[in-house]
Amino acid sequence: MTHRTDFSEATPEEIAAEVSEALRRHRITAVMSGGGCVSVYSENKYHSDDLDFIDSYRDRPGIQRALLTR
Repeated sequence: MTHRTDFSEATPEEIAAEVSEALRRHRITAVMSGGGCVSVYSENKYHSDDLDFIDSYRDRPGIQRALLTR
């Protein structure tokens, strides 16, 4: 997967996929939830301006490293 650096034109699906892949590479399991999940699965019939992920990982700096590491 090619890593993006510019998300200004990205769809919510593309952003969610990039976040999920970054977390997966660091063995962090997370599930998308909330309004962003509804927006993606309803093909924007219901709109949300954010993406929420639920995880059971307790190392918040580890999550930050996963998302900032290319």
